[in-house]
Amino acid sequence: MTYENLKEMLINQMNEMSEDEIMYLWNDYAYDCDSDDVIYENDADELNELFKSPSDAIRAIYFGDYTFNDPYFYFNDYGNIQSVYNLIRDTNSVVSLSELADWLLEDERYENYDFEIDIDDDDK
Repeated sequence: MTYENLKEMLINQMNEMSEDEIMYLWNDYAYDCDSDDVIYENDADELNELFKSPSDAIRAIYFGDYTFNDPYFYFNDYGNIQSVYNLIRDTNSVVSLSELADWLLEDERYENYDFEIDIDDDDK
């Protein structure tokens, strides 16, 4: 099976995953590659833990693109909050399934997760 076929198989399976599963997988990738891209659940406990003072939180929200009802957020390149409703389908989401699939294929990391990889002996 070719690299591109494996990548497509992983992307198709990720499209079927829950938002929480995507967040978990993406955060593993982010901690491995770029910890600035970590995604957080948008709740009061998370916000209280991440900010030292209310004024820091207000600044990050004001200069970011934040919607209170979005379930997730991450920090943009300027350290401001970018919230997202859907990690895969929102155009402003930091999640890239292609990038994630490349990372999973590197050193066959996908074996550490619950992906179903069907490799035919004829395609090797």
